[in-house]
Amino acid sequence: MSFNFSDANAEHSAQSDSAQRKQQLRTAIRSDRRALSAATKAGKDSRIASHAVEYLRTHDISVATAFVPMRFEPGGAELPFALANEVQQLLLPRIATADEGSPLMDFCEFDPRTEQLVPGPMGILEPPGPAFSSFPAGVDLFFIPALAVDTSGARLGQGGGYYDSNFADLPPYAEVCAIVYAQEFLDHVPTEPWDLRVTSVLTEDGFTRLQI
Repeated sequence: MSFNFSDANAEHSAQSDSAQRKQQLRTAIRSDRRALSAATKAGKDSRIASHAVEYLRTHDISVATAFVPMRFEPGGAELPFALANEVQQLLLPRIATADEGSPLMDFCEFDPRTEQLVPGPMGILEPPGPAFSSFPAGVDLFFIPALAVDTSGARLGQGGGYYDSNFADLPPYAEVCAIVYAQEFLDHVPTEPWDLRVTSVLTEDGFTRLQI
């Protein structure tokens, strides 16, 4: 079998260029998020939570995953609490390892009536309860964080690879919704082969199902 070095070099160059463009976009979006005033961010986050709650109520969602937004992430700190009141079971991620290799997340049930979130090893608030022994089955909707999403479902994450790695084997029918601000829903996001794609987007303007 022959190997075409020019093709390999071209592919490597394309991936390097994509990685560079992703990092530039991350820097720009993080800067824009930090520039939001507290009042503007609070208004956007409130609308995001309202749209999320409305979607859960009108689509018979029993089990969902969510996340605890970090300081500048869309959704606000109260998002998981609002979602937990609308589903039978809400699952939140917890960092399982910071070792070399594929970054791992556990998923834990979160009930705000009986427990509080605690800081994890990366400073992100996490549920303290027992984790599922394997990736949870029977999830109706996955709410996940992102820095940007495009109309094809390409997602730009923070760069840690947690969602790309842990969601790689989701079935094709899984409903994966990224939460971003409206200005972060773009026409094009640079991607690499291992990047997770999403099926829908939630912003302060509402819910959009993508045709992918």
